[in-house]
Amino acid sequence: MKRNFIAMMQCAIAAVSLLAYGNLSGQGCTNPPNCIVNGSLTPNSPVTGDLNSSPATTVSGWFFSHGSPSIFGGRSNQAGDASLWMWASGGTGEGIFTCYNFQQGQSYQICFWVRNTTTQGQQVVPNGSFTLEATTGLTQTPVNLPIQNPPTRQQIDTRQINTLGWTQITIPFTPNQNFTQLWFYPTLGAAPPQYEIQIDDVVVSRVVQQNEITISATSQNLTWCQSTTLSLTGVPPGATVTWSPAAGLNTTTGNTVIATPCVPTIYSANVVFNGTPECPVCTPYNLVYLRLIDVNPPPFTITGNPNIICGDNLSLLASPVLTCPGITYSWQGPNGFSTIGAGFSIPQAGPQNAGTYTLTVTNGCGGTVTQTVNVTYDCPCLLKPTITTSGCNPVSFAVTNSSLTNIVGWFWEFGDGNTSNLANPTHLYAQNGSYVVCVTVIGKSPRGEMCCTQVCDTIQACGCSGAAPFFSWSPRGTNGATFTNMSLATPSVCGWLWDFGDGNTSTANNPSHQYASAGTYTVCLIAYTCYPNPSTNTTDTCASRYCQTITIGSGGGKRLAETNEEQTENSDMEVKLFPNPASTELFVVLPEGITGEVRLLSADGKELMRLQNNGSNTYTANLKDIAPGMYLIEVVSNGNTTKRMTFVKE
Repeated sequence: MKRNFIAMMQCAIAAVSLLAYGNLSGQGCTNPPNCIVNGSLTPNSPVTGDLNSSPATTVSGWFFSHGSPSIFGGRSNQAGDASLWMWASGGTGEGIFTCYNFQQGQSYQICFWVRNTTTQGQQVVPNGSFTLEATTGLTQTPVNLPIQNPPTRQQIDTRQINTLGWTQITIPFTPNQNFTQLWFYPTLGAAPPQYEIQIDDVVVSRVVQQNEITISATSQNLTWCQSTTLSLTGVPPGATVTWSPAAGLNTTTGNTVIATPCVPTIYSANVVFNGTPECPVCTPYNLVYLRLIDVNPPPFTITGNPNIICGDNLSLLASPVLTCPGITYSWQGPNGFSTIGAGFSIPQAGPQNAGTYTLTVTNGCGGTVTQTVNVTYDCPCLLKPTITTSGCNPVSFAVTNSSLTNIVGWFWEFGDGNTSNLANPTHLYAQNGSYVVCVTVIGKSPRGEMCCTQVCDTIQACGCSGAAPFFSWSPRGTNGATFTNMSLATPSVCGWLWDFGDGNTSTANNPSHQYASAGTYTVCLIAYTCYPNPSTNTTDTCASRYCQTITIGSGGGKRLAETNEEQTENSDMEVKLFPNPASTELFVVLPEGITGEVRLLSADGKELMRLQNNGSNTYTANLKDIAPGMYLIEVVSNGNTTKRMTFVKE
């Protein structure tokens, strides 16, 4: 047995120090009432008798229960090492005990080294047994008196020891009630008249159960950069605790660590106890405890002024601003804008800086969160609006510019003398052609600045699309003429006007007119078309005109430049148009054997193009540059046959 017999028996006694009041550490009995020897010795006083034969072999905290056990050299044979030798010559022999607080229902392991020194010649005599008991109330008995049985006891183990060499024994024990002492003693079996046992290195340890150690966290739900304390309670001294994973931990060992994870993490605490050098197989255990720490991104917002007013700086900042390690901030914006950092500022921002800005915040573990903000720009005095149109005639107008947020007025000039104060007017042009349209936008900034900005654009308007005026005439008597209205018309035509070229007019459909004298006159037929104007809630009117020059002579008349041969208007000539409506190309097919000129006319009879013959009786019109609307195809065949047909350009 080593010096201070139990100095090397610290297997796990102190590991459960909250429950174990006694110990085998050589410091004496720490649970006094039933460990006072003869009622006079204090727990830490030296023991008299063979257990205290000299200061060099004092074994504090151990007491003899009967007879006089002897102190021998220990199993290591080293100086200062000691063991206890005891024997029985009849019934129960001399024994030893110490204090230990066994708790009912707990599990323990008792580890010790023992050998049988009862020999005859060179043979061990197996004539007895060796017993361990848990007791309460056992006291030291004077030498050579019968053993005093304790009032409370439970046998732990009894067995024969039949080897002369040292044998290590480990015995599990679960007490059925609380005990305060551990007792060793031999018992004689058969002759010879005594049974000898020697013991050394007694180690008692409590078996730690899984539920006796608990794991906790001050908070299991964190946001980025927050910390929580992870703790294990009930860990016996001498055990090692290793935490994993290491990411986010201030240390990976110890009963308590601080965790600052940046993603949800399951932390594992591995508790290991490997026994002691004196008893390496005594109560080894490896227990694992898990705790999930959930991590959520913080509720980021973007602060600053997202509404830029003329000449202001644009400044945006992430809130809150985190400073924990590994946090990065990245911004993306309109027109390729990119920067890093919690915030940024653009001096004297302009319209090019308006748009959506996206903030991406990334933590050190790769977790990300994004926020967006839409930045507007309001400075009408510095911006040019855009005119957009739809329709051929009437034409609808609008102003578009997404940055103009506070417009208080509009003034339109349509290029034909007409105006409007509406935001989105519709205008009907009396004649087809190009017009310069201007709009003046009146704006007001949030600071109350008033200004006017004007933009102009050239548009192409179709003529009146309701009618294609055309007529024929024939002489009538002396200096007279009869006119036949051959116009192509729609229901929107609301009137006709004939101008005979001599100052006289008529609104009849097919009038006759008597000229005062022979001569050359320009006769025009005007078709009036009426359109509702949604901009003004009124009806607008436009006019289409077709004119011919005729010659009136004494006793009759003829068309200008005509010969005396009769000229006919053959409207039954089979001319085919396709497709109709047309979008890119129009094909005109004349009857077999017919040749002539094919013209594309506006609705009011003005020539726009002459169609090309592709080498047969088919003519082709390229409509790519023709505005949508209604048009005429005029076929003049063999110099004296004319036919007009309408088609629609999509």
